Amino acid sequence: MKDWEEEEEEAVKKMVKILTHRHLWILGEDRPELDAQAFSFLTVELLKSSLKKRKRDEKEKQEELEKEEQQDKEEEQQEKEEQKSASSSTLNASMTTATITTNDNAETVGDNWLLCDYNISGRFDELRTRAMDRYNSNKNTISCLDKLLLNHIMFVSESHTKSTLKFFPERVRSMIFESSKQEVRAIPSLVNEWVSDLNKIIRNGAQKEKKSKTAFKHTDVLQKALKAKAWEFEREAREKEDEELAIYASILSHISKKVMRWSSDKLGETTFIHNKLTDVLDCVFGSLNAAMFHYEMQDKFLSNICLKPDYLLTLRTSDGENLELYTMEAKVPEAHKGDVDFVKTSIMLKYMLDELISRGCSPEEAMVFGTLLRGNQIFQYQMSLRHSGIYMMQEVFVGFLPTSSKEIDRLVSLVPMMMDIMATFDKQAEMLEALPSKRKDHPFQRPTAFKLKIKGE
Repeated sequence: MKDWEEEEEEAVKKMVKILTHRHLWILGEDRPELDAQAFSFLTVELLKSSLKKRKRDEKEKQEELEKEEQQDKEEEQQEKEEQKSASSSTLNASMTTATITTNDNAETVGDNWLLCDYNISGRFDELRTRAMDRYNSNKNTISCLDKLLLNHIMFVSESHTKSTLKFFPERVRSMIFESSKQEVRAIPSLVNEWVSDLNKIIRNGAQKEKKSKTAFKHTDVLQKALKAKAWEFEREAREKEDEELAIYASILSHISKKVMRWSSDKLGETTFIHNKLTDVLDCVFGSLNAAMFHYEMQDKFLSNICLKPDYLLTLRTSDGENLELYTMEAKVPEAHKGDVDFVKTSIMLKYMLDELISRGCSPEEAMVFGTLLRGNQIFQYQMSLRHSGIYMMQEVFVGFLPTSSKEIDRLVSLVPMMMDIMATFDKQAEMLEALPSKRKDHPFQRPTAFKLKIKGE
C-alpha cells in the first residue's frame, strides 16, 4: 500500500512539474479556480485540493441537470393531462358569434374553434394565461413565444420546437400545419437554363482569372459577358411575350451588374438589402400598378426611426388610404441575432392585418406578408386571422441569400414566393376598390399587449 502511495505522490509531482513549466495556458483556460499568479507556487496539496473541487463542481452540475430533466418530465406530463381536459372545456370568449371557417374538419361550438373535437381556442387561451403569469412574475425572462402569445399570435413553423404548435397534440398539430400549407409555383425550366448559362460564364471566368496577371481587367471583361448574356434573356422573354419570364429576365439582368461584388464584407442594413435582395423586390413588385402600390426602403441611419420597417410595401386606395401589405426587417451577418426583430415583425404583421380587415377586406381572404433577414438567412412569414381572434403567423419559407457569384440560384429561388405574394396583393386591391370607404374595428380584433420600446422614450 505504501509503494502505491509513493507512486501516486511521484505521479502527482510529475504532473505539477509539467503543468507549471510547460502548460500554464491550459490551466488559465480550463482551471479558472486557480489564480494565474500562483502557477509558479503550485504544490501537491493545492493540486489535490483543486482536483477535489472540480469533482464536487461536476457532481453539482450533474445533480442540477438531473433535476432539470425531472422538472421537464413533470411539465410534459402536466401538459398532456391539460391537453386531455382542454378538449372538453368550454370558454366564454369576449367576441361576437361571427366565425371564420378554414378547415373541413373545423367546427364552431359557441365561441370556440374545434378541430377533430379538440378545443383549440380553449388551449390557446390557457397558453396565453400562462404567458401572462410569467410576464407578471418577471417580464425580462419571458420567451419569444410568450411575447407572441400575449399578442394573440399563434406561430406555426415546420420546426415544431420553435412553434406554438408544440403545445398541442400531434394529430392537431399536423392538421393545423397541413391546412396552412400552400403550394408555391415552380421556376420555369427556361429560367433554370438561364441560371446555368450565367454560372458557366462565372466558372470559366474564375479559371481564367487564376491565370491572368491583371485580375481587375479580367473582372471587367467577365462583368460585360454577364451583362451581354442577361440582355439575351430579356430579348428571349420579349419574343415569347411571357410576363413571368420577363420578370425573371429583368432580375437576372440586374443581378449580372452586381454579382461580382457579392461578398461577406461588413455592410449597413440598407446597403445589405440593396446588394442582396432589392433586385428581386423591385422587379417583382415593380410590375404592380404604380398608381396603387408604393414601396420604399428605409435608411434608419439618416431617419433615426428604430421601429420603422427596413422595407415596406403599401397599397394606396382611390380614397387616399394607405394599407401596408408587406414588411421586411434585416440584420446584417455580424449583428446580434436576438428575437427583437422577429417580435417586431410579428407585431407589425398583426397591425397590418387588422388595418386590412377593418377597411373591409374579408377575414377569410385577408393576408399580409413579412420577411426577416438574419444575416444571409431569410425567413418568409404570412399572417391570417383564423378564428376567435387567433392571429396565425406561419413560417412559409426558410432559405439563404447568396454570398458569392456562384450562388445566383439562391436569389432566383425567392422569386416564385414573391410572385405568389404579388398575386395576393392584386386580388386584395381589386376587392378593396369595390368596397365603400368605411373603417371600423373588426369583430375578431385583439389588442397588442406586448410592445417594443421606442427609441428616446
